[in-house]
Amino acid sequence: MFCILVIFFLVKSRSPSFKGEAGEAEVARIAKRFLPEQSYKAFHNIYLASGRGITQVDHIFVSQFGVFVVETKNMTGWIFGNERDRQWTQKIFQHTNRFQNPLRQNYGHMRVVASVARVPMRSVHSVVAFVGDATLMTPMPPNVTIGADFVHYIESFARAVFSESQVDTICELISASVIPETWQTRRAHIREVRARLSRNARR
Repeated sequence: MFCILVIFFLVKSRSPSFKGEAGEAEVARIAKRFLPEQSYKAFHNIYLASGRGITQVDHIFVSQFGVFVVETKNMTGWIFGNERDRQWTQKIFQHTNRFQNPLRQNYGHMRVVASVARVPMRSVHSVVAFVGDATLMTPMPPNVTIGADFVHYIESFARAVFSESQVDTICELISASVIPETWQTRRAHIREVRARLSRNARR
């Protein structure tokens, strides 16, 4: 029985879903430690209804300085890409893997968050947080970060654009739009992701 549990854990730990969840947990841990909770209201791993289906958002931080939508990437190796590329590249020794440009991916999340929160897009900011042992090998914009650097990027916004009451309202609107995480929700989200990737591949 113990051997079966060990094998299950080893297989599970290598799955994309496990790595994603571990990365999101690490970002949430860092944010809890370094982003003041009284100033940054956090939402982690939530599902929201969009015009095309269900969108899963890794993290949202709502503050007087804007709404920050964080896409987490738990990856190792060398990362190559730029803002305009449809796909970025991960290299681990001789192995090469291509993945969706997380900035493009997160733009869709931002639009959904702006819609449910009823705020203008200019007040919603995209952040990509790489955790793990990834190294960025090409110049990246400042909102693509490594480790705890996403905290510094978020805190670089120092001009208030919302009042405290507006922050409370935004949080209430987001909370009211959250879809409970069930296996049906996960399946619907996976179908939407696959459909979106298929549409992008045909362009």
